[in-house]
Amino acid sequence: MKTMMWKLDCSIWREGDWYVSECKDLEVASQGESLQEAQDNLKEAIQLFLDAASFSEVMSYLVRVELDTSVTPLETQLHLEVQFPPIGQESHQTSGEVTLAYA
Repeated sequence: MKTMMWKLDCSIWREGDWYVSECKDLEVASQGESLQEAQDNLKEAIQLFLDAASFSEVMSYLVRVELDTSVTPLETQLHLEVQFPPIGQESHQTSGEVTLAYA
């Protein structure tokens, strides 16, 4: 069985009392009162997007950011993994990767 993965950039930054989290490649954003909450909320927002979007809609986003979308099945299940570096106490900004995969 073929497995394919795409890594998308995501970032979190502080705006006032809130942390804003964003995955520009999928045009998904969220926020939280802490870095951890912003990370968790971004992961949930991306998962909700993947649950609601069709496979071809997700592929259209990946093509736009020039990622290889040469997958053979027209319908498949995408899995989500969000990885950020460890959060430092003094940090006001972080970046990480969103990994979409199918098998």
